[in-house]
Amino acid sequence: MPTPLPAVAFLAKDSPHNLGFMIMHHHHLVESWSQLDSGGAQRTGGQGQGVLRRRGKAGKLLMGMFNMAMTIAPELTRTLDLTGRRRFLDVGGGPGTYAIHFCLNNPQLHGTIYDLPTTRPFAEKTIAQFDLIGRVDFSGW
Repeated sequence: MPTPLPAVAFLAKDSPHNLGFMIMHHHHLVESWSQLDSGGAQRTGGQGQGVLRRRGKAGKLLMGMFNMAMTIAPELTRTLDLTGRRRFLDVGGGPGTYAIHFCLNNPQLHGTIYDLPTTRPFAEKTIAQFDLIGRVDFSGW
């Protein structure tokens, strides 16, 4: 079992495990959720997406999602047997963390991330960083 990381690893701005982006995302969600009774969340894009777009926070949310998934995805993708599988669809895959790790652990796999078009640039950059262009692609709704 891996050695647990100290709390500072999740809070330091320069840490690859930083979850501060997710904390700030939840902070910004409060505005949207507080307007549910007046229909405000629906008018702004629902569940905080509109708030994030207005404030330019989508990149930070994706970084937070990526960092959080990086603590789970490497181990999870080693525990699932995908022998004989060739393709998979990661619905709501955001930054592509799980798709990337499934492909890294299963050389026969090709994956598609299906998510909001606003997540595409971040996902494609991440796919390239892991040298998986051609094995992981993106499709938006």
